[in-house]
Amino acid sequence: MSAVRKALDELEQEWQGIISIQKINYTLREQLSKLREYLLRDLITGKQDPAIGPLSKKLQMYEVPIARGTPYSMMLLRIDTTEGEYDQSDETLIEYALTNIAAELFGPRMALWHCTDMHGFIVCLLSDKSLPNTIESTKISEEEELDVWIETQAFQLQRAAKSYLKVGVSVLTSKRGQFPQDIRTMYQSSLASFRHFIGRDTELFISLAKEPNRGEMQQLNELYLTPTLGLLLEMGQWEAANDKLAAILKELEEEWRDSQEHILEAYFAIASSISSLIHRTKKWLADTIGEDFYTVTSGQPMQTVDELRNWSERVIASYRRSVSSVEKDSRNSIIRKVQDYIAQNPGTASLQTISSSVYLNPSYLSKIYKLETGEGISEYTLRVRMEKAILLLEQSPEKIYEISTLLGYQKPSYFIHLFRKHYGITPQEYRNKLGL
Repeated sequence: MSAVRKALDELEQEWQGIISIQKINYTLREQLSKLREYLLRDLITGKQDPAIGPLSKKLQMYEVPIARGTPYSMMLLRIDTTEGEYDQSDETLIEYALTNIAAELFGPRMALWHCTDMHGFIVCLLSDKSLPNTIESTKISEEEELDVWIETQAFQLQRAAKSYLKVGVSVLTSKRGQFPQDIRTMYQSSLASFRHFIGRDTELFISLAKEPNRGEMQQLNELYLTPTLGLLLEMGQWEAANDKLAAILKELEEEWRDSQEHILEAYFAIASSISSLIHRTKKWLADTIGEDFYTVTSGQPMQTVDELRNWSERVIASYRRSVSSVEKDSRNSIIRKVQDYIAQNPGTASLQTISSSVYLNPSYLSKIYKLETGEGISEYTLRVRMEKAILLLEQSPEKIYEISTLLGYQKPSYFIHLFRKHYGITPQEYRNKLGL
């Protein structure tokens, strides 16, 4: 009986293992669509290494319809408009329906693998089932015929989306590449081309296989005209710097709105200037501009003029606050040095000697002292001398004229006049009042 029970237990464990594996396989098949989507998203963003090894196992396990080394094209779809029948919560359903229509249209000839990227584009990989697995052996006539066929299917996709889903769709197809080594580069170039050639226009089709004309390349002008934005920021001319930034962005808006290259050129120039200026103040970028620092380090720089505007305005405001803080600390240090010098040299302190002690121009020193304390240096010096006079009158045996000389007044009558004006009585009357 013991042997029979042991055998039954072993059989039970074996069947539980079989059932568990069957459940796992069933769950895997249920989730294959999502797993394929996640894998493609990781490939285009660089999270998944396209090198042989783990990727090959995933391609096989997820039953990806595109084999390694297969020539393919990339297609980007963007939902542009809806006719009021959908709200935000229906977006996933629209994308699902649109990819199903695309699979129906391209499926008879091409394997289709798709995902939705972080920018809301539907990214599709298209591989011709009839072509051999090497690009070199593909004939030019076959490539041209395939390009025409893809264009025809793309137009049908746009019409079907408009007729059945009531949405407008823009489409871009890339040149051919080889899977998977070209995938990330092709995605980045397709994304940039979409923004350049289609931009904010709607319901367009662009094929990069036909080499669309980008127009003549020209350099940005306002960015480099003197005075530059960096120079204006360095000089603390904040209003002029704001006007300069507005002029740079206006040129981008009017002439290069859809050119990511020009947007990046302006972004890198502004980021470089801000970085240099902040480091000159002996501060760290991350401490000064906060979360905007991680925009620079994330490898995902500005994509649109509006993004560039918002980022630039924030970092310039952060830099301005940083400069104001540094200037305030510096001025506070100067004020302390001035007051220490006057306290230690009440009889000889003058604007000239004080400014020499802190190595500043007398007129500039007077200006910043007045701004920071609300009183002039001469007023502060007089107040210190009068307070010193009180101490000398109370604690020293010196005569009035001797105290006058100690405080820097060669004429006792002038000292007596200032003392009376300050306290309302003469030095002698003060001593008499104290009974000295």
